[in-house]
Amino acid sequence: MSTPLSTSLSIRLSKKLSHTLRHDDKIGIQPDGFIPLATLLNHPRFKGYSEKDVQDCVDINTKQRFTIENGMIRANQGHSLSVPDLELVILTEADLVDTSVIHGTYKNIWKQIEKQGLSRMGRNHIHFTTQLPSEGQVISGMRQSCNVFIYVDAIRAIQDGYTFYKSANGVILCPGNEKGILPPKYIKSIIICP
Repeated sequence: MSTPLSTSLSIRLSKKLSHTLRHDDKIGIQPDGFIPLATLLNHPRFKGYSEKDVQDCVDINTKQRFTIENGMIRANQGHSLSVPDLELVILTEADLVDTSVIHGTYKNIWKQIEKQGLSRMGRNHIHFTTQLPSEGQVISGMRQSCNVFIYVDAIRAIQDGYTFYKSANGVILCPGNEKGILPPKYIKSIIICP
């Protein structure tokens, strides 16, 4: 019987999984984002890790960053790779009527966002959540350390032709415009923490 990974080793494995499954275009990720777990574990980056280590890491990940199904693993969102068949649900105006769409960021970045809008920054989507960290458990979509919370008028953006999706772990995603930007005119309000 193998022993569970320590917290520090689990964090290290989670970071390796995130980087590989979101950004490594040479490892053989399929159009739906999945890769056989055996293929992943044969990569030198994962030398010394077992299938149980990966499963334990996925199970304890509070942000539900990964999915394991039928011997396959994938990242649920955050890709810079093209993953055309990733399971994303397109959201409608009706889906967002009673939902806050919030982007978390930092004070030192806020002035740039205020002028230029939100950027997907090399990823495929801009990430949002539906609640503040203080309102309960934010599963994913925002770092706990964020000190600026930007509320977006997603309904108006949808009316103007922008698309919003919901990922398998509940993160709201928007690719932005052709430059990967959601313009500042869609910012409804902000909260800046002291």
